Amino acid sequence: WSCYVNNDGTPCGECFSCKSRIQAIEEAKKELGMD
Repeated sequence: WSCYVNNDGTPCGECFSCKSRIQAIEEAKKELGMD
């Protein structure tokens, strides 16, 4: 992630960087057959 909230190391989940990473993780899970 390139974005962090409150400097506590947690991603906001709302910006493009977070959304694109979440998307990539979901795609990887599908390819691995995980839900």
